[in-house]
Amino acid sequence: MVYSDPQVFGELTLVFSAAESSGPDGYYGLAGVIELDVTALNGIYTWVKETNPGSGILAEPVSWETSKDSWRPTPPAGYRPLSDASHGNSSANDIADLDWHLFRCVRNDYTAEGRLDGEYGQDVLMPLEIPDGTGALIIPGTAYYDNDFARPPGAYVLNVPVSSVKGDDLRPPVLTDYDNVPEYVNEVSDHTVTLPCGALNDTGKTADWIVQNSPVYTVQRRRAYQLVKALNLREFEQGGEISETVGWGVTTGESETFSKTVGIKVGFEIGAEFEGFGGKLSGEISTELGYERTHSVEEMKEESSEVKVEAAAKHTTALYAEHHSIVAHRADGSEVSDRNGLDFNANGSYVAVQYPHPEITPTSTNTPTAATRA
Repeated sequence: MVYSDPQVFGELTLVFSAAESSGPDGYYGLAGVIELDVTALNGIYTWVKETNPGSGILAEPVSWETSKDSWRPTPPAGYRPLSDASHGNSSANDIADLDWHLFRCVRNDYTAEGRLDGEYGQDVLMPLEIPDGTGALIIPGTAYYDNDFARPPGAYVLNVPVSSVKGDDLRPPVLTDYDNVPEYVNEVSDHTVTLPCGALNDTGKTADWIVQNSPVYTVQRRRAYQLVKALNLREFEQGGEISETVGWGVTTGESETFSKTVGIKVGFEIGAEFEGFGGKLSGEISTELGYERTHSVEEMKEESSEVKVEAAAKHTTALYAEHHSIVAHRADGSEVSDRNGLDFNANGSYVAVQYPHPEITPTSTNTPTAATRA
């Protein structure tokens, strides 16, 4: 049987399998059908246990209602089931005979409201709008609600927190001589987010490979200063000016390409959202990547503006824009796609530096005032 190594996401520890019909010892199922057609379902299933045994994040159903094809769990107060449990056309009357004694309900705060769809059964789908501040939303198998029962009041998906590690802060550039003006300076990876497998489109790898080799993925935000223009007035008695139109934020085309190749949507309207293959896992990671808000993130707004800075006589002056890159990696450190990586100037943040160090303060971070839509 193909199982991943255990991965901790908050109060739940997850193990992923390539369409196995049961989980490893000590792990529980949350979905209703274990379908072995890995082509149709992409083959990634999620099994869970409590990270700290006895924490109460999981609970057995208090009772089961049966129909011709399915069992419907009744959860304890404060918990939700993520699916009915299928028994096909079996005549079995004992839930234990079908191993559904290994089925668990999840505490409300580790769930999010999904939606229902499906011609014959009510398949559980991701919510149309991802809640602000969420971690990873997971459909842990083939979750559904049998139409033989009354329509349930709501459908739910698993909602687990993702971990974010903060790195070094971005330092402003410093020129060391008149002629050496580097293109990029002081690159840092200031936030790294760890996501469960399936969160990204890794089209170059099979479900078996992913489960065994990359049960988690990371997304990094890299920051640096990128040169816009430099002016060397070393031999001049009078000062001048650098005036440049700078493009800021994420263009629609760049966001669409990144979404197709890696599965991460980025933009001012939506922040940074990820959606895995098959729509089985999605979430919102703007805050974890270091942006202040989960939606309508100002640094991602697409626009252009004229930036003007004074250039002193007898000095070299360089104008730098703050540059961001969002890059996804497998567990082995390799990039998810050859076309991986989204690069953009963070909205309105720039700095001007000079050599030699002038008498006036050489650096400033501003939001340009003459901004116009690109």
